[in-house]
Amino acid sequence: MKTSFSKFIVILFALLLSNNQSFSQKKSEVSIGLGFPEMFNLKLKRGISFQTGLSIGYMPVINFLTISGDFCYHFPKYSENIKMNTWQLNSGLTFFNIFEGWTNETGLIYYARFGRTFNFKNSTGINLDFGVSVLLPNDKYTSYGPLGGGNTDYSLNYLFPSVSLGYFIRL
Repeated sequence: MKTSFSKFIVILFALLLSNNQSFSQKKSEVSIGLGFPEMFNLKLKRGISFQTGLSIGYMPVINFLTISGDFCYHFPKYSENIKMNTWQLNSGLTFFNIFEGWTNETGLIYYARFGRTFNFKNSTGINLDFGVSVLLPNDKYTSYGPLGGGNTDYSLNYLFPSVSLGYFIRL
């Protein structure tokens, strides 16, 4: 799993550092939030209408560490008082590591969400997203079931709701 994690990080950074339209727009967004699968997170996004992002998250109660990369497309519908896009489609991939005593449980989660941006003024606001996430299979989950569960049907036990609430500041 360590080699797949390394490949995941290399691909994320390559996408974030690539020369695409979002980097020529000179807009960044920093946010703190709570959600699944990101948990309590700190996120950095680049772009305006199309954003690429990277976040790191943690849930201390269950020792759940996450690293996520996502793409966000904002619809061209503007709020009345602020010329900012308000609707969004968000899709991403999250690597997680759960520390359980002497063992670690790792995996990848894909998520797709639809959401809304509530702008307070041109530099701050709240993002709210709802959608679905899928735990991607690996040898451990296909043999023993998801997150330590029994051997059950993949289609029901690997599908989870996905939600995110974050406060952002545009830089």
